[in-house]
Amino acid sequence: MEERGLYYLFGFLHDYEGVYTVKSGYKAWEEENLVEASVSNSVATRDLWSGIWKLKCPGKIKHFLWRACTNCLPTKANLLKRKVVTDSLCHRCGRCEETTMHALWSCEAIKLVWCNDFSWVNQFEAAQGDFLDLVGHLMSRPHVLELFATIAWHIWLHRNKTRLGEHTVPLGMIRDAACKFLQIFKQSHDYPSSRKPTQPRRRGRWMPPNQGEYKINFDGAMFNESEEAGIGVVVRDSSGQVIAALAEKVAKPCNSELLELLAARRAVFFSTEIGVHQAIFEGDSETIIKALQRRTLFSSSFGHLVQETLYHASAFRSFSFSHTLRQGNTVAHALAQKARLSFPLLVWMEYVPPDIDMFVSADLAVH
Repeated sequence: MEERGLYYLFGFLHDYEGVYTVKSGYKAWEEENLVEASVSNSVATRDLWSGIWKLKCPGKIKHFLWRACTNCLPTKANLLKRKVVTDSLCHRCGRCEETTMHALWSCEAIKLVWCNDFSWVNQFEAAQGDFLDLVGHLMSRPHVLELFATIAWHIWLHRNKTRLGEHTVPLGMIRDAACKFLQIFKQSHDYPSSRKPTQPRRRGRWMPPNQGEYKINFDGAMFNESEEAGIGVVVRDSSGQVIAALAEKVAKPCNSELLELLAARRAVFFSTEIGVHQAIFEGDSETIIKALQRRTLFSSSFGHLVQETLYHASAFRSFSFSHTLRQGNTVAHALAQKARLSFPLLVWMEYVPPDIDMFVSADLAVH
């Protein structure tokens, strides 16, 4: 188990066929009461989720806030339930159990971060609820919630880096760092009158999606040395930041087209599992992309996979399938190759290891 930017190696949770998927891992997590937030179908709850996705802040922060509200962060309280750690005490204060609420809001060590902008929050009322209740209370002030989410993300980042012994922004400077981070983001995204003329798309280069959308690149790789293959999927937002990624080892299919289709299906499933609703799925197999665009291959030996992929994609608010050349799919390709080392699955949230990050950086460098 490795913890950095929240990624896990799940090799011990599987479905009824003995095959591990993120979905089966999530179900096991849910069954052990690690997902404790009440996500009902009420109008209030739907408004809450809708409000989070409409925030004017980076996609990775919106996803972080969503995971915090659904109690999916690897706090020590949650890790203790998984028997990953032996105690749940907060490493900052050493006195209280590290729940999501404690780690991001109520710990005495971080109260100085919140005192300038959020002293108006009734601390007694906040203490009676959980993190989801606190976010719901702030929802009536979207601009306040944007700052709240950004500060909370910086607090969590500080928590992870200090646990790993890495250099990070001191707690006393987190508030200013979060404000500057949010200001730079808004300045770079809120410029309708001064927007530069759209440049012609350079074929083969990775291009970010429009604001509010997510691009999900996928790829497959056959391993000649074994009867296995790899699938790579990466989810990025309009600023090119990685929201989530996976590398999964699978049994080698009969041909590369089938592997690409399996990768496309995996991309759809993975995007659903992490809460993406507006997606552009992009791969470098023209045959498979055309099949998904035109809904063909239904009579082929793997036409049912096309149908299944499209069926699950139809649950998104909007989705499309796009073809790119290999040069525009390098991150997904590198992840598929990295699946050689997965057992059988590696998942990263808001972080990819250095050997993958170099490809992410290269994509951003051309824009």
